[in-house]
Order: sequence, then C-alpha cells, then structure tokens
Amino acid sequence: MSARAAVHLWYARTDALEPPLRLATRARGKPEHLIARALVRSVLSRLTGFPTTAWRFGANDYGRPVITRPAGARELRFSLSHTRGLIVCLTAWNRQVGVDAERLRDDESLLDVADRCFDPGEAAALRGLPAGDRHVRFLEHWTLKEAYLKARGIGLSISPRRVQFDLEGGVARDIRASFAPPLSDDTSRWGFGLHRITEAHVVATAVERGGSADGTLVVNDAAPALASPDTT
Repeated sequence: MSARAAVHLWYARTDALEPPLRLATRARGKPEHLIARALVRSVLSRLTGFPTTAWRFGANDYGRPVITRPAGARELRFSLSHTRGLIVCLTAWNRQVGVDAERLRDDESLLDVADRCFDPGEAAALRGLPAGDRHVRFLEHWTLKEAYLKARGIGLSISPRRVQFDLEGGVARDIRASFAPPLSDDTSRWGFGLHRITEAHVVATAVERGGSADGTLVVNDAAPALASPDTT
C-alpha cells in the first residue's frame, strides 16, 4: 500500500510524554491544546516531508481547520480531538475524515444530555442498559456523531440527533449510520470505527470510503515525534 493510500490515527497520551514537553506546556497553560497543535504539525510533516514550520491553516465556513500551505499538501485531510489525558489526530489523502475522543466519567447527567441530543430511540436504548454500561455506550454514540459531523465539515451546526447509530447488538465491525433531515447522505459512503486506545477513553473515527484504503486504519503513537526538537 502506498503512503497516500493509508488512513492514520495518531495519538499521544499526555501523561506519558517526556517530562520536558509536559513541563513546558503546563507552564504556559492548557497543555492538551498546546500539545495538540504540536502533534498536528509533527504528523503532517512526517507524512509529507515538509518542515513543521511550513504549515499554514485556514478554516471553512463552520470553523473546520484546513491546510492552506504548503500547496502540495492541500489534499491531505486531518481531524483533531483532545480530552484530558489523550490527543488524537486522524489523517488521510483525498478523503474526508473525522475523529472524536472523550474520557470516561461516571456522570448520571449524561442521560439528560442523551434526551436532548440523541434520537429518541437511541436515548431509550441507553436508559434500558444496566447502569454500569451506560457511560461507555453514551460516549460510543456521542463520539461517533461528533466524528461524522467533523468529517462532513459542519460540526455541531447540525444537531447530533440528526445522525443515528444502532449499537444495541454490540459494537459491530461494520458500524452503520442513518440520517434525518436536513442531513442527506449515504451510509455506504462512510467507514466508522470505535477504538479503545486507553481504558479511560473512547475514540471514534469516520472515514470517507474510496480507493485502496477502505477498512485499513494504521494506529500510530505520536509521542516520539513530539519529543523531537523540531516539533515542539
């Protein structure tokens, strides 16, 4: 498989980074946000060979980041998410991608969020689960919705209840979505995945299908690249 055919999921556990990087970012505040910016530049440079200082970014009408320079990398797509303890970045050439990461937490208010933001059938199924299973299932639904809306480039400008996922039979290998107006899409256009990079986090990916990358996702630890002087 050529380098441009692969879809890559890059991650960095912020509690496992080298001490100098952790201390430098904590001294300046918002460590996940600062490390995330470094991670994007480092992984884009690793994929293309361009130096980390070469990257310039713009945004679409909904605020989604896009590459504006170097010109030779404008067809490289990326999506970024960070939560306490984990940063993830999904990359692919010539196809839309979205990723979302959330940290597990024991919070009964998530059921109220589901009532507001999930399809009624999804919310009812969630409430029907044993209490110990609800938090993981909530975050599986939530991260899949966010990943898809990021891949579409529209974010939460559309209610997440407009895309639904049926996970009642367990997390299947082939996750399917359905769509309600004003969303208009074909579920066969997308490949979805759920990943447990750590026991404390749920990560979801949405990748536009096409070409030889279908079903192939490479998971990479980005910490070594972040530790190099050129990426911090």
